[in-house]
Amino acid sequence: MHSNLQQQFGILPITHGSTCEGYNCRVQKKIFWILVTILSLLADWALPIIWGFVAMVPIIFVSWWIVYRTDWFY
Repeated sequence: MHSNLQQQFGILPITHGSTCEGYNCRVQKKIFWILVTILSLLADWALPIIWGFVAMVPIIFVSWWIVYRTDWFY
């Protein structure tokens, strides 16, 4: 049942712990933090200070999704 839903909706199974090793894991972490930093600086520059802080939650989510869920770096 679960595998059919995973295939139908393209959902990746949840894994516990770190599954990446070596170079690829380091690159993913660096790209994540670079994205968070750049997008946060843009938000702080373009938005008032309170909205800059509020924008951090979607910035972190979008950065996480780009780096870890899209599989661009595999």
